[in-house]
Amino acid sequence: MVEKLRVVFWGLAGLSARRVINLLGRRGELVGAVEGVPRNSVPAENFYSGILGYVRRRAFRDSPYLMARALGLPSTFYDPANIRPVQCFLEATKPDVCVVASFPCLIAADVLKHAAQGFINVHYSLLPELRGPCGPLWECLTFSRTAGVTIHRVDAGEDTGDILAQGSFPVSVGMDSRTFYENHVEIAVQLLDQTLDKFKNGTANGLPQRNLPCSIRARRPKAGEDVIRWDWEIDKVHHILRTARMWYVPRQFVSGWRKFFDWDVLGHELCHQEAPYGGLRWDRKGFYLAHFQGKIRIRIRASVRRMLGYVMKRLTIPRAKRGLYLLWAPLLDPMAELCLQMASEMA
Repeated sequence: MVEKLRVVFWGLAGLSARRVINLLGRRGELVGAVEGVPRNSVPAENFYSGILGYVRRRAFRDSPYLMARALGLPSTFYDPANIRPVQCFLEATKPDVCVVASFPCLIAADVLKHAAQGFINVHYSLLPELRGPCGPLWECLTFSRTAGVTIHRVDAGEDTGDILAQGSFPVSVGMDSRTFYENHVEIAVQLLDQTLDKFKNGTANGLPQRNLPCSIRARRPKAGEDVIRWDWEIDKVHHILRTARMWYVPRQFVSGWRKFFDWDVLGHELCHQEAPYGGLRWDRKGFYLAHFQGKIRIRIRASVRRMLGYVMKRLTIPRAKRGLYLLWAPLLDPMAELCLQMASEMA
């Protein structure tokens, strides 16, 4: 039995990171943090440095790296191509347990040995089904009426470590994407609190699942891939578009003028539609996606973030500087919304 655990958190900037770090802070067990840098971003060592780093620090308030520093704790970044700095970081912080949540890549086996009681992961789905990085998306794609969270040990495989705890919640058809995500986070925090108590008491026994079958891997969709079949029932298509919005951008919004706009899914109405299906159309009520059973209403709004993303990716400048649009998006999107609102009031 341990009086107080020493815990290092691993994650990306976001709600999950903030809630988990707040939990570890209340328990008095957080001793450091390791942040994963998003794909196609600037090098980790430069992420929060310089003028652009200042803007990132203002924009990414839920950064594990920054939150740990604000608490006076050490923090670092994880680079899969160079694991020695992280190994030195763990040797210095001497964690009993490392907690991983929403991390962008697998962790090298040589790193996993640097926590006395091992690494544990917060996985958003009910294992052994939907192993992989996009569990919530595939919970929607499989039209599951139950979603959940699994706390499991981390091993060399992808989400194959022993299961320590699980919790679930019912999913209503067409549930808002933000509510869907927050339900996952709420259960994850509760389960993690209980699991850490078990580690303190020496009773953290897991259920082996490595050899259990996983019929569907929760993979990331490729850019522009249409994972929706338009011969599915309209209720199912509407549910996927609305509930999985945080994890999936339909192909209709990655090309042409639509790449410069964000979108929201509203309701749907039953009526006859001519093929082809899945296309973006317009009538007096606004934009909609055509389905063989009716119309799925869409609200489209200008997005400075996506506009800058398109421009920066095509400029002939070093790849590291293309992440510039990520910095200004949180500041410019509200300005765009204000301009649109003023224009509509003047019309």
